Amino acid sequence: MIYVAGSSRSGTTLVERAVAARAGACTVGEAVDLFRGAVRADERCGCGRPLSECPFWTAVTQRVPALHDPEAFARMERIQAHLVRQRRMPALLAVARRETPPPQELMEYGRGFAEVYRAAADVAEADLVVDASKWPVQALALAVAGLDVRLLHVVRDPHGVAHSQAKVVSRPQDRDGAPMVRRPTLSTAARWSATQAQVGLVRWCGVPTGRLAYEDFVREPAGSLAAALSAAGVATTPEDLRHLHPGSAELPASHGVAGNPSRFTAGTVPLRLDEAWRTEMPVADRVGVSLLTAPARRFARGSSPAPTAPTLTWSRFVLGTWPRVSVIVPTRGRPDLVRDTVRAAVAQDYPGELEILVVHDQEAEDPTLTSLGTPGRRVAVTSNRRRAGLAGARNTGLELTDAPLVASCDDDDVWHPTKLTRQVTRLAEDPDLGVVGSGIRLMMPGGSVAEWPARAERFPLERLLRNRVKELHSSTLLVRREVLDAVDGYDESLPHGYGEDYDLILRAARVAPVGCVTEPLADINKRVQSWYQGRSRNTLDALTAFVERHPEIESSRRGYARVLGQMAFVESTMGRRRDAVRHATRGLLTWPVTPHVALAYGHIVTGVDPGRLLSLARRFGRGLS
Repeated sequence: MIYVAGSSRSGTTLVERAVAARAGACTVGEAVDLFRGAVRADERCGCGRPLSECPFWTAVTQRVPALHDPEAFARMERIQAHLVRQRRMPALLAVARRETPPPQELMEYGRGFAEVYRAAADVAEADLVVDASKWPVQALALAVAGLDVRLLHVVRDPHGVAHSQAKVVSRPQDRDGAPMVRRPTLSTAARWSATQAQVGLVRWCGVPTGRLAYEDFVREPAGSLAAALSAAGVATTPEDLRHLHPGSAELPASHGVAGNPSRFTAGTVPLRLDEAWRTEMPVADRVGVSLLTAPARRFARGSSPAPTAPTLTWSRFVLGTWPRVSVIVPTRGRPDLVRDTVRAAVAQDYPGELEILVVHDQEAEDPTLTSLGTPGRRVAVTSNRRRAGLAGARNTGLELTDAPLVASCDDDDVWHPTKLTRQVTRLAEDPDLGVVGSGIRLMMPGGSVAEWPARAERFPLERLLRNRVKELHSSTLLVRREVLDAVDGYDESLPHGYGEDYDLILRAARVAPVGCVTEPLADINKRVQSWYQGRSRNTLDALTAFVERHPEIESSRRGYARVLGQMAFVESTMGRRRDAVRHATRGLLTWPVTPHVALAYGHIVTGVDPGRLLSLARRFGRGLS
């Protein structure tokens, strides 16, 4: 039996249904509520019928004396009210640690629930039962009573939990339409902390436990759930989780009891974060929640298994063999610069075959570019067939090639002749790498050139969250096709296409190691006019959405301060000084020495032309990215 534990409003109902949607599994919902009023009130189960009219629960009830015998039912109610309480946790811990013998009542309680699970499995013809009762003390009581409990601990950011718990939400299962329980923000924060501590005690007693951050589940449902279940001792296969997709899940109707109103939704169910607390929660409440939950949040982070995607495999090639490489060049409005880009790709000293795909975005194709090709260096042109913008153009190129290695280059940048040879050699030497970048040369306004060698040969995800590594610029990337397929290419839904290359790198780093050739192998043109002109609103929208899509950025103080500084700078250029000061101050408190916050304060205080500030920052090797 998989027991889903966590605080109310943490996404436990959705996770429970995602686990139970695999073949051979069924859910009972929050079974603890059977003896807490659900049966007596004849509440609706997930199929929409009252329990007394539901074919599933009617069949289960007939098989379980504790459900159909009034005296046995009343006894289960009394035992639950007496033994399964938070204040009884120390007594249960003593039993679990074999310091005291288990009470007969507790064993009887365990047998009653074992009969419920066994009957549910028989009726559903399942071999795995999922119970989302949430209470850690209930999980411990069942484990002490001898049940094989595998704990799946679902954790959601406590700010989101507290904000959600303060809302009025209806209980569709309640036939009288009563709302779900609401609690004050700080009370919810205290309960959240207590739940994390109690789960830790259950794990300490030897119950196999896997932790699933709800934010990870939303972002990467199959990989994160597989990792958490594995930590709990439950094996899964890709087939078991084929109903989970980035951003959605295919969930059948269920017969679960109690829980969130999402229990009554079937079919394609969207997976998304509710981040309303970031703008709606009062500052005093946010500070209070942060203080009350700080120790538990540190503890919870430390117990989390790293979310993983399905293991990737690829053909290894030995040094001296040269697989075909496809080079994708999106272009728009730069007919002369793109020719220089294509010529540099054609001029590579790479011994293998190259194909250069020029994808025109929102403009007519230029067939004359094909004449730049040479034997073994085919140049093709096409139009963006997908969503307008860089991400759509890059994905168009991906659709047109089956090359095992894919490189990208912007239409105003130029490669050094040895770039691909050096990068493919690196892949042969370090075959576990899925992505390789390189050092760069920045071609600055005024004719100056800034050398930027790669600062490391490998970049773990933690480093990538901290800052946008310049060496992993879109014009330096060489990526294995298997990695691109695993992350579904570039995300075309990013607002205004902002940071599509950085987004790809963050997602790729979760499925394969990311490395670099340290020497500069690409010239990056910084002489084209600045990003900010006429695009401040777009950039602000995009930055906000980017943090929502990658909430793990907040776990990196330097990375989060960087984004806050970027937002503050943009808001200041838009004349939104109060918002700019708020974000800049938060960034300063998060990581005081981030240059992005200093840049934002520079504009807030002086109000000078933002282009001048950016130009000054670039002299010191800094920009807003």
